[in-house]
Amino acid sequence: ALSQLVWRGPIGLVEPFEVFSSCLGAGLLPKNVELAASNLTAQAQRENLLSVALNHGAAGFITSCVSQFAEGEFVHAGCTLRFILDWAWGKVAQVKDSLDKLCVPLYDCSGMPLEQQGLQLFHQHQLQLTNLQTIVQVLMTNSGPSTSQGLGDLDMKFRVVTLINQFYQAVSWCLSNNLLPEFDEAESPPSGQYCYPASVLGHEYQTRRQQISRLHSDIQETDLLMIDGMIDEEAAAVRALWSKQGGAGLYPPKSLHALLTIYLLENISLASKHSLVAYFFLDLISMMGEKDQNLVDRLSRFCQAIHLPQSRTRMIQGFWLLDHKDFEEAVLLLLDPMLLEEMLPWQHNRIIKAFLYQGEEKIALKFLRVKKPPLVTPEDVRLHLTVLLANGLISEAFEYQKVCSNNERDNDNLLGHLFTACQQTKTIDRLLQLPLTDGEERQLLQYLRDSKETRNMEILMLHFLQRARYVEAIRLNEKLGQTLLHESDPKTRERAAARNSIVDCYSKVLPSVQRKLTFGNDHRPKKTMHLTRREIQRPRPLSTVVHHNNNQKVISNAMLINAVLEKIGETRPPPEQTPVRNRPQPSDAALGPFICTPVTPRAKSNLISEDTEIVYPSIQRDTRTEERSRTVSPVKKMVTGLMPQTPLASPVTAKNQNVNRILSTEALSLLQTPPVKRRTPPTLKKLTSLQHTPQSILKVRQVVKRSPSPSPLQQDQPQTIKRLSFLNADLALETPPRYQRKKVEVRKTKVKDTPKHLRFAGLSTPSPEPSPPKLPSPRRTRRRSPTPER
Repeated sequence: ALSQLVWRGPIGLVEPFEVFSSCLGAGLLPKNVELAASNLTAQAQRENLLSVALNHGAAGFITSCVSQFAEGEFVHAGCTLRFILDWAWGKVAQVKDSLDKLCVPLYDCSGMPLEQQGLQLFHQHQLQLTNLQTIVQVLMTNSGPSTSQGLGDLDMKFRVVTLINQFYQAVSWCLSNNLLPEFDEAESPPSGQYCYPASVLGHEYQTRRQQISRLHSDIQETDLLMIDGMIDEEAAAVRALWSKQGGAGLYPPKSLHALLTIYLLENISLASKHSLVAYFFLDLISMMGEKDQNLVDRLSRFCQAIHLPQSRTRMIQGFWLLDHKDFEEAVLLLLDPMLLEEMLPWQHNRIIKAFLYQGEEKIALKFLRVKKPPLVTPEDVRLHLTVLLANGLISEAFEYQKVCSNNERDNDNLLGHLFTACQQTKTIDRLLQLPLTDGEERQLLQYLRDSKETRNMEILMLHFLQRARYVEAIRLNEKLGQTLLHESDPKTRERAAARNSIVDCYSKVLPSVQRKLTFGNDHRPKKTMHLTRREIQRPRPLSTVVHHNNNQKVISNAMLINAVLEKIGETRPPPEQTPVRNRPQPSDAALGPFICTPVTPRAKSNLISEDTEIVYPSIQRDTRTEERSRTVSPVKKMVTGLMPQTPLASPVTAKNQNVNRILSTEALSLLQTPPVKRRTPPTLKKLTSLQHTPQSILKVRQVVKRSPSPSPLQQDQPQTIKRLSFLNADLALETPPRYQRKKVEVRKTKVKDTPKHLRFAGLSTPSPEPSPPKLPSPRRTRRRSPTPER
């Protein structure tokens, strides 16, 4: 029946009765379809035939149907691209729902693995998702001229199917490498499984962030770690996702389920998602013991399995070593000449700050001179200046700020930063030895005057003495002497005494004119003001009698206004006799001046008369359509909800709406996983009694050394990441054979002269004591040839 379906091709869908009967007789259809086979329409038979082809891996048949239907030959029979797209979208929702139900027991910490039947069903659904992604992509390629709404709908569906497929590929990889199902931290997992120590790893990073926040007052706890930068700059939605799942929104994630759900996030590149997972696996490798050596080897091959470029792999390893304060190894990886991955500006900035604030100024200078990061913002220029000043390169920093200052404002800002950094490093006296211009010297002296530190004032005084400005130096010394009257520190008093002796020696050799100007009093006669007191008699008024005039009428301001209002009221027309109820309220204009609010009269248009009414558009909703939409099933609503409902909508409006819209509600529902309720929540008492293996940087170093160095031929692989990111061999096999072939290489890295019985220290039953070895006879010793130790 399948061969007949494939052989007939698209014609089998145009006339589906014969092929449908063959599939029904072969038992390829579900039981519910067999019971209602006689009542099915031709459209329903076509959908079932497409499902049969998808379930049995005949995706080529469906893609050939897409190519044939794109020409429009079978539109009269209902065989269109829209029909295949609706079927594929409904199938995606069905497969996604089935996979969610299968995977819920993997995340609830029950430790229940999938049975063999469930595992086969999981891989079958995953293969169907991959084929559905290919089908939707072929639909995009063969779609003819369409509206912007239709193209946006098709592109959105392709992105949703791709994200779902990537998520379940990651779940399949973790499942085949014994990272899933998840276990409670308070319980020991069975042999061959691994329990993710979320609380221990979270405590390690919390302690590390607290150490960073204490380095400097301007540094926040998330400003230096590269993993925090990867989340903030490249995957900002991850923080919100982890916060919704019960965490603080910071790395590390609360569970493996929280880690894998980042593959369902949109607007984050697949390479960024892979980078976060690869960084996480390096943390797991550093916390694994000797009994998990097989899992260490598998996790170290994760980047090869997803075809992540070697340059990006080495860069992630360098980030991890930098976050764990292994600066020498980190800079070797980050400055590798074969590292062809171009770093972003935020990565340069954060790497330099991490070296600088943690006391590695020389490594920061080495990274700066080798990488030569671009100067994008003024902050980058100031950071470059800080690195030069931290290494004592004052003259180079001074020349560098001259080159970078484009205008007077930039020059003032950079000079201010240079002075502040020199003051912090206590090298501001070396600035006075540089060839400064008049403006630069004036700004430096003003900075020293405004500073309240005694050291800066002493430097300023010495500068005055060197420039033969003795009068200013002596006056500044007197000012400093007044501030040290209540000083009890003996060292400060010794410095003051030495400073006074230097100033006295200079003052003795001054000419008499300057000495009089500095120390002499002013003997010029001053004008004395004599105050005399004279008494003046009290003046008498000219007239003290008030005469009343009864003939003249007094007019106030209020009376004048009332008179004006009365005159205005006489010119108004008499009001019409109307009932009191129907009488309109007087307007502001009718009240007259001085009482109403002054309003500028509106100029009347000749086009609009007074009787013309202005009609505004209003939105009218069809109640029958709303009632019909409430009764539609969720699957049907998911299929048809993204199509335009108004045939009169213009293409321009649809395009603007499509640009502003990210995803619809139906698509967002597909990009969510069902809520997971943990069956055995961890308790603090059990967690404190457990002993986890501390992080070891040596294990990660061994992984870095075993990983091949990047080559230029492997840099063309980011294009393959956008498609299928995981090897099919890793997904199909539980224990890939390539892992077993390299066990001999792992044994070579073990320490020599180690007894073999130590490898089985994890066994529960004690091994019997070995019998003392028998020494070979001298004859056998002579005959035996030396063999290299393995």
